[in-house]
Amino acid sequence: MLIVSADAEIKAVFSSEGVNITLPSDEVTLITPDDDSALWSDTLSRLQGTRRVEHKLEFTLPMNHPATELLQRSTKGVIAVVELTCGTRLLGGYSEEFGAEQPLKASLLKNTSGRTREDDPLCKVTLTAIDTSAARVCTLTLL
Repeated sequence: MLIVSADAEIKAVFSSEGVNITLPSDEVTLITPDDDSALWSDTLSRLQGTRRVEHKLEFTLPMNHPATELLQRSTKGVIAVVELTCGTRLLGGYSEEFGAEQPLKASLLKNTSGRTREDDPLCKVTLTAIDTSAARVCTLTLL
């Protein structure tokens, strides 16, 4: 999984097959979640007749991971490229309708010490965004 600040220079081309997104490699943070803890979900609902999709990305990282600092100081949110176990990549926090206006934002950053001396301190992360459509399949280019 990759995340980048929502105010980074992002180029996206949308088509019926998905999205081709280009991200600046010097601003991308690579995340390898702890113990396969990552979970992506899209929840479709209707609010007063308006379609609403809540994107949620949950994962656990070592507390000192560079992504935890980015998420703590980010006021604008992040855009994520999430690779599913089947190899499909999804784009979160960036859409055809809103661009980067509805990025993923930290709704939970929970630091835990671990129960024993051998346990590493961890940060449980939940990122959420509200959109009108489900996450799109994407291809990724890093510049």
